[in-house]
Amino acid sequence: IGTVQYICFDDCYMCNIETAYALRHCTKYLVASTSEIMDVGIPYKKVWKYLANEPDYKSVCDEYLAFYQSYKYPYGTLSTVDCSKVEQIIPLVKSFNATSTISSEALAQVQPLDGFTSTVFYDFMDYINHSTADEAMKTDIKAAIDNIVVYTVTTPTIFSQFLNNSNHSYKVNTSSGITISDPSVNSTAIDSKKNTEWWKATH
Repeated sequence: IGTVQYICFDDCYMCNIETAYALRHCTKYLVASTSEIMDVGIPYKKVWKYLANEPDYKSVCDEYLAFYQSYKYPYGTLSTVDCSKVEQIIPLVKSFNATSTISSEALAQVQPLDGFTSTVFYDFMDYINHSTADEAMKTDIKAAIDNIVVYTVTTPTIFSQFLNNSNHSYKVNTSSGITISDPSVNSTAIDSKKNTEWWKATH
């Protein structure tokens, strides 16, 4: 299925569908954050025992959440994604892209999982829910996302150095555990997203 059992990214924004799809032939699992990770990173002293032998991804995520819930900067998300199952969602999203749209007004209501002025990383399922897709399609895509995302945790608020509010944080109202950049109008995303394997497979 994959050349390694898991890849764990101690880096920001790596739990996105584009990365998971690109890594599908390289690893079985992806452990990563949808959002920014604080400088202290993953608390390896607490989670390494769950990664060193037979991985226990739920415990990895739970320990990560517990650490950040008590940390002086209580912000963090972490997900485990089964990259071997990502291809199963391709036909659904291809059909979605051919039949559904999202207005700029609706897109403004989708959960962002970054702090950029123009969002790059949107919650995948929240994007689908705000689109014109019918309920049957939404249900099918949700089932596929739930199958791909093995486990996910998040604190109630997330940090972003790019925000200008008092504590550089924003509220997480919903999180499916993986992000998507398809609807982004950020110039950086527009320049690069159409070159991804994900985009080519689903558009």
